[in-house]
Amino acid sequence: AIQEQLTMAIHNAVDSIIDKNQGVAVMISATHNCVKCRGVKHEGAVMKTSKLSGIFKEDEKARSEFYQFLTSN
Repeated sequence: AIQEQLTMAIHNAVDSIIDKNQGVAVMISATHNCVKCRGVKHEGAVMKTSKLSGIFKEDEKARSEFYQFLTSN
Protein backbone atom coordinates (compact mmCIF):
# COMPACT_ATOMS: atom_id res chain seq x y z
CA ALA A 1 0.00 0.00 0.00
CA ILE A 2 2.92 2.37 0.65
CA GLN A 3 4.19 2.19 -2.94
CA GLU A 4 0.70 2.86 -4.30
CA GLN A 5 0.34 5.87 -1.99
CA LEU A 6 3.75 7.20 -3.05
CA THR A 7 2.82 6.82 -6.73
CA MET A 8 -0.39 8.80 -6.18
CA ALA A 9 1.41 11.47 -4.09
CA ILE A 10 4.05 12.03 -6.79
CA HIS A 11 1.39 12.17 -9.50
CA ASN A 12 -0.75 14.65 -7.56
CA ALA A 13 2.25 16.85 -6.70
CA VAL A 14 3.42 17.06 -10.32
CA ASP A 15 -0.15 17.65 -11.49
CA SER A 16 -0.67 20.52 -9.05
CA ILE A 17 2.74 22.16 -9.63
CA ILE A 18 2.69 22.20 -13.43
CA ASP A 19 -0.10 24.50 -14.60
CA LYS A 20 -2.12 23.61 -17.68
CA ASN A 21 -0.43 20.24 -18.20
CA GLN A 22 -2.12 17.83 -20.59
CA GLY A 23 -1.61 14.87 -18.31
CA VAL A 24 0.79 13.23 -15.92
CA ALA A 25 2.25 9.72 -16.03
CA VAL A 26 4.12 8.21 -13.08
CA MET A 27 5.50 4.71 -12.79
CA ILE A 28 7.45 3.29 -9.86
CA SER A 29 9.31 0.01 -10.09
CA ALA A 30 10.75 -1.22 -6.79
CA THR A 31 11.95 -4.32 -5.03
CA HIS A 32 10.47 -4.99 -1.63
CA ASN A 33 12.36 -6.59 1.22
CA CYS A 34 9.14 -8.09 2.55
CA VAL A 35 8.88 -10.18 -0.63
CA LYS A 36 12.50 -11.30 -0.23
CA CYS A 37 12.41 -12.02 3.50
CA ARG A 38 8.84 -13.06 4.20
CA GLY A 39 6.00 -14.44 2.14
CA VAL A 40 7.15 -15.98 -1.13
CA LYS A 41 10.89 -15.45 -0.38
CA HIS A 42 11.51 -14.62 -4.01
CA GLU A 43 14.80 -12.87 -4.81
CA GLY A 44 14.51 -9.98 -7.27
CA ALA A 45 10.72 -9.66 -7.18
CA VAL A 46 9.71 -6.26 -8.55
CA MET A 47 6.47 -4.46 -7.87
CA LYS A 48 5.27 -1.85 -10.38
CA THR A 49 2.66 0.82 -9.79
CA SER A 50 1.48 3.54 -12.13
CA LYS A 51 -0.89 6.49 -12.21
CA LEU A 52 -1.93 8.07 -15.50
CA SER A 53 -4.15 11.06 -16.14
CA GLY A 54 -5.14 13.33 -18.99
CA ILE A 55 -3.71 12.45 -22.38
CA PHE A 56 -1.82 9.46 -20.98
CA LYS A 57 -5.08 7.93 -19.78
CA GLU A 58 -7.31 9.01 -22.65
CA ASP A 59 -5.06 8.64 -25.71
CA GLU A 60 -3.90 5.11 -26.46
CA LYS A 61 -0.98 6.34 -28.58
CA ALA A 62 0.38 8.60 -25.81
CA ARG A 63 -0.05 5.81 -23.23
CA SER A 64 1.69 3.32 -25.51
CA GLU A 65 4.59 5.72 -26.13
CA PHE A 66 5.01 6.25 -22.39
CA TYR A 67 5.18 2.53 -21.63
CA GLN A 68 7.39 1.87 -24.66
CA PHE A 69 9.84 4.53 -23.44
CA LEU A 70 9.99 2.84 -20.05
CA THR A 71 10.77 -0.58 -21.51
CA SER A 72 13.45 0.77 -23.87
CA ASN A 73 15.65 2.09 -21.05
